[in-house]
Amino acid sequence: MSDVLLQQLYDYRASVREAARINPFLDLDECERIIEVMLDLLAKWDEFTAHEQEAIRSTVAYVVATDDEEHDLRSPIGFVDDAERVDELLAALGQTRPER
Repeated sequence: MSDVLLQQLYDYRASVREAARINPFLDLDECERIIEVMLDLLAKWDEFTAHEQEAIRSTVAYVVATDDEEHDLRSPIGFVDDAERVDELLAALGQTRPER
């Protein structure tokens, strides 16, 4: 499962980087931070319970969905909702987001 999630994150990162070439208002740095947090969690996949793994999977699905609460590629604040979801996940896992 984690390999599929990794690929989804890598594909999403590539599409956001491509979109950032056209739309300079995208907060690419925030997107990169979000992805790095999720990649770190996936690197520890086997340390999580099945319930925690499901929460991680659900969060990856939300992050890679561009047309969520705030469209990732059309809004300068498109990654705010994604960051909030990641922060909620980290809190549920008893972890904190690395400082910027």
